[in-house]
Amino acid sequence: MENLKIIIADDMDIISERIKNIIEKRENTEIVGIAKDGEEEKKMIIEKTPDLVFTDNQMPKINGVDVIKEFLNLENRPYFVLVTGDRDIEIMRNMYEYKVVTIINKPFEDKDVIQAINEYMAIKENQVKEEIETKNIVKIENTKQSLWEKIKKFFLRINK
Repeated sequence: MENLKIIIADDMDIISERIKNIIEKRENTEIVGIAKDGEEEKKMIIEKTPDLVFTDNQMPKINGVDVIKEFLNLENRPYFVLVTGDRDIEIMRNMYEYKVVTIINKPFEDKDVIQAINEYMAIKENQVKEEIETKNIVKIENTKQSLWEKIKKFFLRINK
């Protein structure tokens, strides 16, 4: 299994370190970068192509929500976990519209970070299942078309 590549973005070292320490205890995860502001986070996302980004909302230069918005239409965009002290209902509602995996409220517990990773893994597992189902449907449709063509040819030969 390929490692889950993660970026952590928070201007508070104590928060980044805490998230990092929790993630490092988990197998098959790799922290590919830690950013201290939104600009640095954007650059890391482009360079490191992470699977998952833990981002703070309130950071210097560019806030986490704006970073998430900038990557909304990217085909292979990473998934995001918003780590925030904000309790703004509007921000929370928008985050789910932006397909954020989950929101972790500060202060948080270790289990919150672990749960966020588990939620991401469940999303990816469902995507894989959907892709397999879609491929199987296409194969079935192609087989049906092929059989239909053979049946038509058979009857055309009989009717001659």
